[in-house]
Amino acid sequence: MRVDHQTFKLAPREALAKSVLAEVPGQVVDFFRTMKLPPPPPPPDATTNNTIAPAPAAPDSQASAPSAAW
Repeated sequence: MRVDHQTFKLAPREALAKSVLAEVPGQVVDFFRTMKLPPPPPPPDATTNNTIAPAPAAPDSQASAPSAAW
């Protein structure tokens, strides 16, 4: 399916964007089939791979001050 630009000439830009973006998944599938490529593996499950490390603690201002005796 193709998006006819004339149909959206007087419509809001969002309507054109929504219509164009709706075509992307089908075009990706067609590309993979044409190139005889297997589909990519599914992404890891977000509920089991939630391993964002906590931010490091702020350094103690006294501990980070340079020593007066060198």
